[in-house]
Amino acid sequence: LVRFVPYGATAAAAILYSVLALRRVWELRAHAFDAGFLDNVLYKVSAGMGDVSSLTGVPHFVDHTSVLLLGAVPVYWINPDLGYPVLLILQAVSVAMVGLAAWLVADATGLSRGRQYTVLLYVLAGPAAYWAVITELHMTGLAMGLVAMTVAGAYRNWRLSIYWVLPLLASLARIEIAVTVVIAGLLLLGVSKRHAQTAIAIGAAVAGLMISFMFLAPDRGSSVGAHLDYLGVESVSELPLAILRQPGAVLSQLLDPVFLASIVIWFLMIGTVLPLRAPRWFLIGLPMLLLSAIGSPRFADLWYQHYWNLLLVGAAIAFVLSLAIWTFSDRMAMTLVAVAMAAAWIVAGPVNGPPQFEVLYPSASEADRQMASLVSSTPGVLSTTRNLVLPAARREWIHEFPNPFVCRSNQYAYFTNTGPPPDVVVTKLGWEVAVAGEDIAGLRHTLENDYEVVETIGTYTVRRRLPGAIPTLVAECEVVPAD
Repeated sequence: LVRFVPYGATAAAAILYSVLALRRVWELRAHAFDAGFLDNVLYKVSAGMGDVSSLTGVPHFVDHTSVLLLGAVPVYWINPDLGYPVLLILQAVSVAMVGLAAWLVADATGLSRGRQYTVLLYVLAGPAAYWAVITELHMTGLAMGLVAMTVAGAYRNWRLSIYWVLPLLASLARIEIAVTVVIAGLLLLGVSKRHAQTAIAIGAAVAGLMISFMFLAPDRGSSVGAHLDYLGVESVSELPLAILRQPGAVLSQLLDPVFLASIVIWFLMIGTVLPLRAPRWFLIGLPMLLLSAIGSPRFADLWYQHYWNLLLVGAAIAFVLSLAIWTFSDRMAMTLVAVAMAAAWIVAGPVNGPPQFEVLYPSASEADRQMASLVSSTPGVLSTTRNLVLPAARREWIHEFPNPFVCRSNQYAYFTNTGPPPDVVVTKLGWEVAVAGEDIAGLRHTLENDYEVVETIGTYTVRRRLPGAIPTLVAECEVVPAD
């Protein structure tokens, strides 16, 4: 019976993670980026409308090349409303699988039963796993279970005829994750040379193909270019030389105080107050974290963003290898981990809506639910507040208000507004704070002259475009960062 404990714990964690993630959707707290963004792109692909998101104007599968994500398209064919919730559940299962993979490694290395349970506690009950499921849908969350199982399969000496599927699926998630698979393979050379070589070969091949695709189809307006806009690039293909030419600018991003503080918080979150060994395994998280580290947007530097997710896989394996050399008793080991995890929750979570420290969200207001129902059934092009983008994402054109009318100072550079002007605009009391001061007058003029108020629900105002009106749109947003 005890052999089923890790599988039962993994299933229980997956269910809990699913509820936490889905609750964010049910309570209308999922944002335009990345919930509405991904839902809109996958719906458009499934409906034969291409992969250009009207939220960014960027072809998604050139910008974020991911064959694995395309696997969700059949779900959208069956029922578009199920697509995003199903993906959230799969992500919850993926995160829970990190705990199972760590247990499999612990079992393969001969740890006692008590220490194996300690591994499950460390991975599944820590805030790092919580953040991986609560910060909406990302390829890192969907792939981290596959990366972890790639490591576990080598330790367990699984048959290569089956094993190769794990690194392949993980690599197809994203270029950075394919590179992660290569790094995992290199770290596994001392465990199983055959499994390591398989992972390295597959990861390198997939990464090479994806990089070739991006370079052959460079897209002016990629979000990668926007993350590195301070380098003056306009496409992904220009990044390598730009980084080499401006090492000082890149170094200044690496030394950003927010990023450095997040490193400290993240290490406290995974319990480095414990005597952890095998730090080489943290290299697994490096490829994905690199974008955050050298990118200009500060939100990406925060420890709970998806860029940090894969570090949990490395931390889990490092923890297993540390337990193997601890001289503490099993009971003392469990106590130390429980205390460390309790401290981690105090330091790093949960911060669902900074600075509100709440594990569960309050129920959505009746006005919010009425507006969600309205925007999901409104025909035509829509511009709406960020929390209402997801309910309305299954259409050809949708914008997050105040787009496409203005360029905000924190908006990604080079994103081109696409599609016709909005037929309906939904604003909320206090919308002015989301718009730069110099844009207030122009946007207010557009709303007053090209739209009429047709309904007010709670703090929401619904405006419909006047017949014959041609709203003034910003054709292209090129936000130049301040010196």
